[in-house]
Formats: sequence, structure tokens, C-alpha cells
Amino acid sequence: MLFSIVDTIGSFYEKDKGFTIIIEGKDKTIKTDEYQHFFILNSDYYNQKLKENQIKKIYQNFRNKLMHNSSLPPNQILKIGQDESQPFLFNEENTYI
Repeated sequence: MLFSIVDTIGSFYEKDKGFTIIIEGKDKTIKTDEYQHFFILNSDYYNQKLKENQIKKIYQNFRNKLMHNSSLPPNQILKIGQDESQPFLFNEENTYI
């Protein structure tokens, strides 16, 4: 499951030229829908410092082929919050996440 989430978050930033991730000291963007989704591991979401060949190997070994097409529902977003932030937000009727 963890790597399905990695793949999903990475796919959100695919082709977003304004979102860069440092890989081996260089700013990189996620340009393709393959192993580059796993560049997200070096972002603020996961705070890793992996080399590109390590990211490729993780992708090859752990990408879940059955679940890789996960997506967020319409009008929902993921963002990096603060450690003390609530992970789920509800409206007054407790129905909206």
C-alpha cells in the first residue's frame, strides 16, 4: 500500500514544471508516468535522499501493478501540513473530508 500512495502522490505532480525535487544535487521534475513518480520520495512528503538508480530499483521491486491507478476523488486535495495538523477535515455536518 505504501508504494501505491507514493505512486499516486508522484502522479499528481507529473508534468508540473513548478514542482522540483532534488535528486543527487540536481532539481528534477516528474516528466513521465514511470519510475519518476517515485521521485516524490525525495520531496518534503518523505524526506529521503535517494539516488536516481535507487529510486528506479525501488520502483521495479515495490510498485504494485494492481493498485497503481489509484487517484483522488474530485474536489479533494493532498497537502503537506504541520505535524500538529488534523489529517482529516470535516464540515459542520461532519460529512465533508
